[in-house]
Amino acid sequence: MSGIRAEFTVKCSTKFGENVGIIGSDRALGRWKTNGVVKLNTNESAYPSWSCQVEIQGEGEVEYKYVILKGNRIKKWELEGRKNNRTILIERTEAGGSVVRDDGEFNKLPSDLVHQPAAVSEERTNGNVSVGDDRQQVARFSPSEGSFLSHLQKESSTSRSWRKRLSYIRALLSDPNCAAQNAFDPKSLNDLAIVVVYLTFVSSGQIACEEDGSHYRPNHHANEARKIEEALSQISNDQNAYLIRKIYPLLPSYRSEFTASVPLTRIRDIAHRNDIPHELKQEIKHTLQNKLHRSAGPEDLVTTENLLNRITAPGAQYSGGFVSEFQIFYRELREFFNATDLDENLKELMQKEEPRKSSFAVLKEFLDLKSAGVKAIVQLEALLNLRREISYAMNDLEPGEVMQRVRLVDIQLEKFSFVLLAGINNTNLKWATTLHAMSLALEGIKLSGVQSVEAGSILSELKLVSESDPLRAKASAERCVRFCDDFTKQTAELFEESVKVVGGAFNVEQRAVSVFIEAEVRSTVVFQFSRLASWTMRNVRTLLGQPPWDVLFPGTATGSLLFAQSISEIPERELQQPRVVVLDRAEGDEDIPQAIKGIVLGHELPHLSHLGVRARQAKVVFINSEDATVFKDFKKGWVSNAENLVKLVVSLGVDSLSMEDAADTRAKEDSDTRDKVVIDIPDPVAKRALVVATTDVSKESAGTKASSAGILEAAAKENQDFEVPRGVVVPFSSFQRAALAGGPELDYFGILQGFDELSLAEKETRAEAVAATILYKFPLNQDIVRKIQGNFGKETLLMVRSSANCEDLEEMSGAGLYDSFANVPVSDRGAIAEAVRKVWSSLWTKRAALSRSQYKVPHEKVVMAVLVQEMLEAELSFIMFSNNPINGATNEVYIEMAVGMGETLASAEVRGSPYRLVYNTDTDRAEVLALASFSYSLEPGGGNLGLEKKAVDYSTVKMTTSSDWREEMTRRLARIAKFLEAHYGKPQDIEGVVVGETIYLVQSRAMVK
Repeated sequence: MSGIRAEFTVKCSTKFGENVGIIGSDRALGRWKTNGVVKLNTNESAYPSWSCQVEIQGEGEVEYKYVILKGNRIKKWELEGRKNNRTILIERTEAGGSVVRDDGEFNKLPSDLVHQPAAVSEERTNGNVSVGDDRQQVARFSPSEGSFLSHLQKESSTSRSWRKRLSYIRALLSDPNCAAQNAFDPKSLNDLAIVVVYLTFVSSGQIACEEDGSHYRPNHHANEARKIEEALSQISNDQNAYLIRKIYPLLPSYRSEFTASVPLTRIRDIAHRNDIPHELKQEIKHTLQNKLHRSAGPEDLVTTENLLNRITAPGAQYSGGFVSEFQIFYRELREFFNATDLDENLKELMQKEEPRKSSFAVLKEFLDLKSAGVKAIVQLEALLNLRREISYAMNDLEPGEVMQRVRLVDIQLEKFSFVLLAGINNTNLKWATTLHAMSLALEGIKLSGVQSVEAGSILSELKLVSESDPLRAKASAERCVRFCDDFTKQTAELFEESVKVVGGAFNVEQRAVSVFIEAEVRSTVVFQFSRLASWTMRNVRTLLGQPPWDVLFPGTATGSLLFAQSISEIPERELQQPRVVVLDRAEGDEDIPQAIKGIVLGHELPHLSHLGVRARQAKVVFINSEDATVFKDFKKGWVSNAENLVKLVVSLGVDSLSMEDAADTRAKEDSDTRDKVVIDIPDPVAKRALVVATTDVSKESAGTKASSAGILEAAAKENQDFEVPRGVVVPFSSFQRAALAGGPELDYFGILQGFDELSLAEKETRAEAVAATILYKFPLNQDIVRKIQGNFGKETLLMVRSSANCEDLEEMSGAGLYDSFANVPVSDRGAIAEAVRKVWSSLWTKRAALSRSQYKVPHEKVVMAVLVQEMLEAELSFIMFSNNPINGATNEVYIEMAVGMGETLASAEVRGSPYRLVYNTDTDRAEVLALASFSYSLEPGGGNLGLEKKAVDYSTVKMTTSSDWREEMTRRLARIAKFLEAHYGKPQDIEGVVVGETIYLVQSRAMVK
């Protein structure tokens, strides 16, 4: 008998040197022996998907799981080690056959979902046996034991009525013991998303409700809804407001008429009328009257609608009184299920003078304009005015039926604004209308609680944007597009998992599962807002004559084409030949492997960021996209050429990017500058003192960064244009003493020997070990901490920075390879000691060690000093080059600035663009190339070490709002840059901050060659 060919697929992101394997109970899967692991395969187009085929000889249930391998050893087991195995049921056939299993993501099954056995099925075609793909069938799986979804599924299977299901959700939200027993975390967005999806499918009938033999009138349902809303109000915050808002319309009404002891009595009177046939009386009595009073559910509304259609159909011969009463009952039932339409609800609010008396005029204005069918933008203005009124009024409302009624109207208004915005988008858009519609849409988004802080900041900017200031319009539009992209991504990630697991667990129709996410994203106001923002981006580029690409380093690169999420996720085996890589994202702290000759990046990046500096230093051709749609189209057009030899040409100008097939061209493997550069690392010069002044150190005793701080401090005394923060240095000799203090057992310098001969995976492991040795085993003389404290005021916050002897060199900048730590309180000895140790240990981060290997820097000669400076709470941070690094002009100073601390510029952590400024020394002209669009600044984190993100409102930033101030600041910075170029005798790369009107410099180093 033939075996069953099983194909397994899983998504897993891996690091250099890692593979994915599968191990299991069948002989083909190693019978759980670690030396029997089967390796999976991937390629450029499939990654991060991994797959393999095995022939399973056994039958019945086979258990298995995936592992991450480093070499031939298991580095990580998924799903809590050896617990919670996946299973597949193998059913034998005479002809053998095959089965395909797509297992989703490694260690990230939807809500810990474990697939249950999928039976093999035969389909005969021309005498051959093939097996259907179980992905096309209704998923047959169940949640892992003990997960929230398993409890939800179990409870729902026994509590099949709508009331009991509402009661269960209420208990989860209001009773901590119940939540704990059911593995439900009300703070978890994933768990709340499961609740949203579950209630949605229940309300739509995809998860059917049934009578359970109990007798509970609808007032019980209404009271459960009230308690659910009370519980939701206790957990609501900015992060989950969007999800909670989706739960409200899925609950029944708790108006006083529905919480009465005997609600919905009209149907009883209808069932006893004498003007309808006996058969219809009986049908109404059994399918509606008795059913509603025993166990009301969403299915009753469908029953009522069907009956109403029958009695009002053409030719139906029913009395007007009966039809009228049934229509009134239908409205009452829709009120109970919160299914009445917007106009009905608005009129009711007017009649009841809700939410307050002053709301009447605003309600009437909107209803009148809506009824008159005036222009969509006019209706949208009135709609937003009404939503503002509702928002203000709700602050004063007590929890109860009025609050529920008003809130549901607000949700309906939000949905109607989608319709109005769609109408605006489908017209011939003009600048004024588009910008106004964007402001209105964003205000609506803010009122709905979607990323309200970020939405509010962008809204303040949008109100000041006009066609006459295209740079400002471009910056705001960039931020708007990014806001929409982030929302879409977060929504898709949140619901994709939840919809699949709930749909699979409750056997929901595949169609309903498939369309849920698409509908969730495309039916929101954010979707229409994104269309307006994209129109603005396209048109502002036309005004400015700018392409959708931004050049970091021009040139020509030839190599095999590779697509990847990021540099760090490219396996080592893919870097054995010259490469042109297309990257979805930059992480900011990565080094560029020597095999990479050209980079096309999918988002904005500061030119003077660490990654940008490293690319220029290595002469890696680099361009990034400023338009997600353009980047997506670029990838789509070239994905079929993956692994083919291509030539990437990047140039300054409108046609900045071109790529062509280079099958007849041979990639140059010897063009990398890192092969040609000779890095001279002088022997460190010892200092007897543990801590010294910045003016008392040299490159040889404390590195370029620390010695430059001293030079800057001296220069500031002869130039009144800038100041330098107070600083001290822990010199190389303190690091060396700590390295030697451990004696032969530590043998720090011994463990560095032979590092460059190791494989990449071994280098990473060794680097981690060396860093851990420094961090945990190097003794730190407490006199170092005391002397640092003695040089600063008691309330000072410190910036603790690296200053290695292989950093900030003209031939090798080392930008971002070593760590610095912000917001360290001078009063906290432990924090100072920890920061110093971490700076020392950053000498052996993976990125630093691998970069040194590429530049052939002898590791045993590398040492670390620590520059400790007073931390300034920057209003603006800047990096400037005294020569333009983009076009090479020596008469131009190039400046990039950002709000807040400088890490925003240096890393790629915060998405967006900086202020880009150029000053021409010949013409005395300050040119603004771009205004900043970063969504967040990095600020000192209120009592916490490090920095925190804070939303930026550019309408309050002078660098954006005042062209005169911006121009004067550009001139001031340019004067400083040229002064330092003359002072040091070579072009400079300068970092600093602006506090008020004062410019502080924190670093100056030679521009990389």
